[in-house]
Amino acid sequence: MARNIEIKVRAHHFDQLRYRAAALATEAPLVFLFYDVPTGRLKLRQFDDGTPSELIFY
Repeated sequence: MARNIEIKVRAHHFDQLRYRAAALATEAPLVFLFYDVPTGRLKLRQFDDGTPSELIFY
């Protein structure tokens, strides 16, 4: 059975964590990067399968 695991953390060694998570996954991982902006937050959703990235404001 497929599982969706979402982890929200501040990471100092992001590349190492991403590599380890990808080694455990059966599909390409989705990556979300969050940015604080003066009037809200931005979320950058990146796909490892070649799908274009998305920038989401909320």
